[in-house]
Amino acid sequence: MTGKKHVVLRYDAKTRFSHQDHAYVFDIERQRDGSYRCYIRQVPFLLGRSPSWGVAGYFMEHETGRRFIARNGTIRSQEEAERFCRDWADASQFAIDSRRSDV
Repeated sequence: MTGKKHVVLRYDAKTRFSHQDHAYVFDIERQRDGSYRCYIRQVPFLLGRSPSWGVAGYFMEHETGRRFIARNGTIRSQEEAERFCRDWADASQFAIDSRRSDV
């Protein structure tokens, strides 16, 4: 089994608005079956609106109330999970930037 059981990933998403908040924080956790799940700890605060307004593609874990990124297929390594989190953050940031009224 590769990778740690729990890793905190901090990532500044690519954005056209570098002066705005674009910080994401994820908890990457290895599950009992050896796969990995990317939990969303922090997303940018968007113009006084709830973060869920700007980001999509996540589920809520009923038992804990934690949000995690939706994924078709299984994440098998810590490195793959980190790449998946970064890609999701960049795509989410693009969606956020596309909705800005201060362009």
